[in-house]
Amino acid sequence: LDGRGGDRTDPESGAINIIRYDHAKSEGVIAKLKAWASRAAIVLDEADKLFGETKRSSAMLELAHISAFVLMMSATVLRSSSNLEPLFAWANLLSDFPTSR
Repeated sequence: LDGRGGDRTDPESGAINIIRYDHAKSEGVIAKLKAWASRAAIVLDEADKLFGETKRSSAMLELAHISAFVLMMSATVLRSSSNLEPLFAWANLLSDFPTSR
């Protein structure tokens, strides 16, 4: 999907929707994805970019919490070893017990 107004700007039900990293914060796109999340898989490439406190990160974390399945991929899991809290927020999605320092 191209949030800049290209050929396809809306996600389609029953399709594989690829959303550009910078367009993941679009309220219209996120609202439609949330409607399908409970029966959808979300694949997040370059997931290490989602550990910051941004609109995009918040939207993806919220989407991941309600999705049926989440796959996160990254070659650079930790960009900073001084603040691991964002990593723990995502790790809590995967474990049945709380994660912390």
